Amino acid sequence: MNNYFLKPFCLHSTILFYHFSTSFILSTSPTSTKTYLFLISVAPVQSFISEARKTHDLFAGSRILSEMTNEGMKIFTTLNEGINKEKGVVIFPNPENESKPNRFLGEIKGTENELRKLGQKIEEKIRGKFEKFGEDALKKTSLNYEIEKRKNKFEDEKEYQKEREKVKEEFKQEFDNQIRNHLEISWLFEEIKDDDYKTAYKNIETHLEAVKNTRGFDAFTEIGRKCSIDGKNNALLFGNKSKTPFYF
Repeated sequence: MNNYFLKPFCLHSTILFYHFSTSFILSTSPTSTKTYLFLISVAPVQSFISEARKTHDLFAGSRILSEMTNEGMKIFTTLNEGINKEKGVVIFPNPENESKPNRFLGEIKGTENELRKLGQKIEEKIRGKFEKFGEDALKKTSLNYEIEKRKNKFEDEKEYQKEREKVKEEFKQEFDNQIRNHLEISWLFEEIKDDDYKTAYKNIETHLEAVKNTRGFDAFTEIGRKCSIDGKNNALLFGNKSKTPFYF
């Protein structure tokens, strides 16, 4: 039986989207190897700019996004066992550039199943890299939990330690959740038909914008104060030494 499927295929925030159009492709072999363009975008960009307080913050935000792009390019241009049989070639930007934008465009050959897995792995590795940044930053932070100020109110040391561990665990869960949900990653593959790169590139840019406009998000619980910097996330760290208390 012939299999019908729509082009292009993509994945955004682990949800598979098919872009419907007035026509679709009839394929007798959906596992056949074809040539595709690949485009990925790592966001947010605006929040890194609007929430910056110093020039160093702008540099750090730009560097983080550049590192995320670089991580994705490494996976795309590598043979991943059990996924892609051919290496991808990056078209833009120049892989040798130290600083890179928050997106990259490439060309690769493969089947739909292979490339879908490849796209998922690229997103997974980018998110893993960002989470590693968060873990490293947390290790360099000397945390004083609010419960430590109330230590003398506990009659039993074991009870205090038990409550302190509970607070630490809740903090870590919320921290991990904020880091995990911060990045907005959108990507897709577009088949290059009859070596018509111009049309394929035009289509992939249009379709990526459509994917980005469909925003996926996870629900979260409002707890306590909001962050003083972005005004969106729950505050995890508190500072009261200045005249104006701050929370982030």
